[in-house]
Amino acid sequence: MAKETELERRTIGYRLLLAAGASALALSLGTTAFAQDASAPAVEEVADEEVNEEEDAIIVTGSLIKQSTFSSISPLQVIGAEVIREVGLSDVQKILARTTVVQGTQIDQGISQGGFVTDNGPGASSVGLRGLGSSRTLFMVNGRRLAPGGVEGLPTSPDISQLPTTMIKRVEILLDGASSIYGSDAVTGVINVFLRDDFEGLEIDGFTTFNQEDGGNVDRVSMIFGDQGERGGFTIAAEYFQRNNLLRSDASFVGDGNVPCQLDIEVATDGTRTEVCQGLIGNVVFNPAFGFVGFTPGQTNIGVDNFTAGVDTSAAAFRGYGLGFPLEGSNLVNPSKRTNVYFSGHYDLNVLNHMEFYSEVAYNNRRSTQTGRVPQLFPTVPGSNPFNPFGRDVTPVVFLKQRQGGQSEVDQTRLVAGLRGDFALGNKWADRWSYDLNAQYSRGRGTSVRPVAFESAIVASLLFTEDDGNGGATCNVPNLANQFGFLDNFECVPLNFFATSLYTDGVFETQEENDFVNQERLFNTTIEQSVLHGTVTGPLFNLPWQGGGEVNAAFGLEYRKDRLISEASTVSELGLAAGLFADPDGGGQVDLFEAFGEIDIPVMRDMPAIQNLSLNFQGRYLDHEFFGSDYTYTAKLGWNPIESLLLRVTNGRSFRAPNARELFLQGQTGFASGLGDPCVVPVAARDGSGNYDPSLDNRSQTVIGLCQADGVDPFSLGLGGTPSIQTSTGGNTGLNPETSQTWTVGGVFKQNFSDEFDFSFGVNYFNYKVKNTVAELSVGDVLGQCFNQPRQFCDRFNRDPQTGFIDILDNSPVNIGIFTSKGIDFNTFFGKDFTVSGQAFSLTVDSTVTYQEEQKITIIAASDDNAGEYGTPKWRATNNVRLAFNDFSVFWQSRYIKGTQPDITTGTTLRDTFGDDVVRIPDLWYHDISINYTYDTWLFRLGVNDVFSKNPPLVSDDAPATLDAQNVPLGAGINTVGRSIFANFTKAF
Repeated sequence: MAKETELERRTIGYRLLLAAGASALALSLGTTAFAQDASAPAVEEVADEEVNEEEDAIIVTGSLIKQSTFSSISPLQVIGAEVIREVGLSDVQKILARTTVVQGTQIDQGISQGGFVTDNGPGASSVGLRGLGSSRTLFMVNGRRLAPGGVEGLPTSPDISQLPTTMIKRVEILLDGASSIYGSDAVTGVINVFLRDDFEGLEIDGFTTFNQEDGGNVDRVSMIFGDQGERGGFTIAAEYFQRNNLLRSDASFVGDGNVPCQLDIEVATDGTRTEVCQGLIGNVVFNPAFGFVGFTPGQTNIGVDNFTAGVDTSAAAFRGYGLGFPLEGSNLVNPSKRTNVYFSGHYDLNVLNHMEFYSEVAYNNRRSTQTGRVPQLFPTVPGSNPFNPFGRDVTPVVFLKQRQGGQSEVDQTRLVAGLRGDFALGNKWADRWSYDLNAQYSRGRGTSVRPVAFESAIVASLLFTEDDGNGGATCNVPNLANQFGFLDNFECVPLNFFATSLYTDGVFETQEENDFVNQERLFNTTIEQSVLHGTVTGPLFNLPWQGGGEVNAAFGLEYRKDRLISEASTVSELGLAAGLFADPDGGGQVDLFEAFGEIDIPVMRDMPAIQNLSLNFQGRYLDHEFFGSDYTYTAKLGWNPIESLLLRVTNGRSFRAPNARELFLQGQTGFASGLGDPCVVPVAARDGSGNYDPSLDNRSQTVIGLCQADGVDPFSLGLGGTPSIQTSTGGNTGLNPETSQTWTVGGVFKQNFSDEFDFSFGVNYFNYKVKNTVAELSVGDVLGQCFNQPRQFCDRFNRDPQTGFIDILDNSPVNIGIFTSKGIDFNTFFGKDFTVSGQAFSLTVDSTVTYQEEQKITIIAASDDNAGEYGTPKWRATNNVRLAFNDFSVFWQSRYIKGTQPDITTGTTLRDTFGDDVVRIPDLWYHDISINYTYDTWLFRLGVNDVFSKNPPLVSDDAPATLDAQNVPLGAGINTVGRSIFANFTKAF
């Protein structure tokens, strides 16, 4: 077995490659020592030197041209495999969430999303750079795009949970616009995952975690086997991953310790913090004569058995009547199982100057269970209903506990086959040109099953249940074909909404009733992607002047077809499940042809004040089936005035056509709070009796005047109760493509005056500006623009002429304006070998810091800068320290997240939409540590994530933020499972 080299011990994790001659890349390629060939030379030996052998030339992410050095003008962040293992990261989503360049809300497959339909569906994970979303970030595997994955809706982003963690060699993150080199969806950059497809030997790996919270543990086992010979080789790998669930009731920070509930959190001006359980009212009946009457077994004060008037329905007093029902038995972390199988192979065909055939086959199966909160049912039961003891129309408010749950399964297969080699034309110049021709086909199939309460069954029973004349009830339904979504007649069952079991256990009294109400919401999604790709690269000519180098180029063609089909059951398509939204059939197909090229010009080398001056130009022409032709370009300049200093600048134009979801989605519906309507009297403007108090109303006269102009009374609307606003979104074939401009300016200094230590410092300024931004409008966007000057989007909602309330609002995608993201990345690396009392040590310190100066969206004339708000901290930092000696190493990672605040500010007080004080999230520090020991062909690792664990920061349940299941804002890497111990072993044969 090969001993671990000093370089391998000094593997660094998060490296911002800002330099040409970037030995940092070599330093980031950490892999387990016994998985390598003992005779292989250390990568560091060639990192800063030209590779003499032409066949050893490589391609670095951000370029198509083979290069003889590990160099890149573009800013490139590399995450090495060894760091991934040392920090105990169990999946790709967690790996990327820790990088400082991932901003904004990211979707994690482990987070419970309740009944909402996310872009890629339940159980999926997606990631985007710079806070501009996953649809503007290209995700690649081994330099080839990864197809979308998921179920429900129309998934358009890759489900990154499908990648096998133990197969990862490194992750390269390109941090400038790359549409000109990789395609239109690489607006903010590229995440390129390289797998260990050149493996030799056999390796078995096991990983497990033990969480401080009672659940959410991860177990993983994998095997990788490979052999490499003179003419070819292969790698086979398999991985099984399992994450257990974490119940909300088992999480220490959920609720008040007795009941799992959402918290209304407020901070007074003196700093006093209050946390009060909020929850959905349940186990009551609204009777117009008495108001809410509570279910009180054996008691009454209104002459109706088991019901009592005057019950306190506040959240604090109401837990005995079912406050815990909505969250009881539901998950904070959803369970998931994943199986990955991967094969790669290559073989020299011994024709045409070593033409090599290569292939990849990958299969992923993901099964996940989502268990969300139990929503309310509040049907109005007619006074004529034989079960109704009140003798008049009343509205029981109950929880149907059986509605928890939902399962999804996604299978995805990816096939790659290609030919690569050098041209064999007998010409010295032509034979230096190489080619790569490949075809890729991906197919994903997803199925989602959600147990639901069939709303149409409830409606039918309420409408047609009557006394059968014998003291019982019957449900006489006329022909219901074409009504309520039923395709055929059915046997209606009388439902008793006053049965004791419904109030105590959340189930109807008889199995017949439960079977009648409980149905399944089914959804099938098929995603196919076909890609034909060809690239040639080689030298053009030598520049004729002194110091000029050899000009190299690459040219290529690509054809891509994306096909998505979503098939919904009737319950899903028509939105017939109570409390869940409509998600109908949809789909479409998009064809795209692209031609691209790159030229690299070494203008001058080894001259006074110009150690190296190079230009790089990239361009792409595209022909889109729906949006015609367009182009993108990128220009890059790199200048080394001296060997140790690189200065560089890049500028590029990107083009992104609307994706399949934005084009073809069919009529998804949802609901938003009616209090978002500016014409509804704000809660803050109501006195203790619920009446309007003008002295508390801080709405502008513009808003009030526009409401009155629309025929709505802004001083009374909503005082008697405010219904939810129904929203509808769907594809919009009238969209225009986005265009964007990207600037990056930076430099890096790498000391070369001493062999005693390594030191480098880099800085990179980035500026993204996306025009004609395609986005699904929020209710706040639509209403905020309508009730302002100049008025916009007022045609996107309707008001009920009788009540004045908004009954439906269209938030389908639209080109809304400009999205900008600006900031600075900093990177520092230090490495030194030293001896203490005869013991040799190796120390490395690697720090990455990102300052998010601006993340602004401009709609018409209104701008909103999200930098510093929930999910988008202004400062993020990661620091990795490794100390290695003998067969041991100790690794420490620290992460810093700058405090954030909500989006709404009134004067000097932060307030939510309900007028309550809300909470800033403080600065956060996370620390992880691991100890690693290598013995013969074994590697043992023991570590702790979130060493100084404390509960995650909580914000009010009604704060203006995207929350996960329990008062914690999504995004920015906030930990919700507390301290976690992980253990890992690897055995090589």
